[in-house]
Amino acid sequence: KDSFHKYITSDDELLRKAGIEIVAHFPDDFLLNNSQEIVDFCFSEYKEVREAIQPTIERLVNLDAVFKNNLLNKLLSVLVEAESYKGLHEDTYQLLTKYFKDNLALLTEEQIFSFVLSKYEFAQNLGTPLFDKKIQLATVSIPQLVKLADSDVFSIRKKIACYFKENSSKINNELEPALQIFNAEWQDVIDWSIAYFDEYIIPANWSVDMLLYVCDNVKKDVQTFGMKM
Repeated sequence: KDSFHKYITSDDELLRKAGIEIVAHFPDDFLLNNSQEIVDFCFSEYKEVREAIQPTIERLVNLDAVFKNNLLNKLLSVLVEAESYKGLHEDTYQLLTKYFKDNLALLTEEQIFSFVLSKYEFAQNLGTPLFDKKIQLATVSIPQLVKLADSDVFSIRKKIACYFKENSSKINNELEPALQIFNAEWQDVIDWSIAYFDEYIIPANWSVDMLLYVCDNVKKDVQTFGMKM
C-alpha cells in the first residue's frame, strides 16, 4: 500500500485497473484514512477505474455511516449535473442502485422531483420508480403539477394528464396557476391541455386577464385556443 499510487496513476489501463482492485484488499484503517481519495476514483475520467473501485466502496459504506451519507449526497448531485466524462452518469446510477437502495427509499419529495425533471437519462431512471411509489399527486401543488407535466418522462406526463381529468373541480378552482401548463415544451402536453381546458373548464371561471394570457402565448395553437375562448 506504500507504492500503489504508481499503479493507479499509470498511463497503462491494465495497471490502473489492477492498482484500484488491489485497494479493496487493504486493511480497514487504510481505507478509512484514505476515504476521500477513494471517493475521487468513483468520478475518474477512466471507466475501468470507476468500475474497479466498486468493491472498495462496498467495504467503506459498510464500515462508516458518515462516509456512506457523504458519498450518497455526492452521487445524487453528480447525477443531475452535466457529465464530466462519458459514462459517468451510468456508473453513478449503478453505485446508487447497488449500495444505497435503503437510502433511496428515504429521499424527499423535492429530491425525487429534481430527478424526474432532470434532462439527464439516468437521473430520470433513478427518480421515476421512486415517483411512482412515493408521490401522491393529491398532495402536490398546482404549480408543481404544471412543472411535472413537462417532464421528459412520458409516463409522468401521462399521470399528470390523468390527474387533471379526474380532478377538474380542483383545476377550476385554481385555474390561473394551471394555465402555466401552456408554456410546456412537449407538444403532446399542449395538445391535451387545449382539449382539456376547452372541455372541463367552466366558462364563467375565465377572467379577461386569463384569456389575454393564453392569447399572448408564443405558440400559435395556444393563441388560437385563447381567441376561441
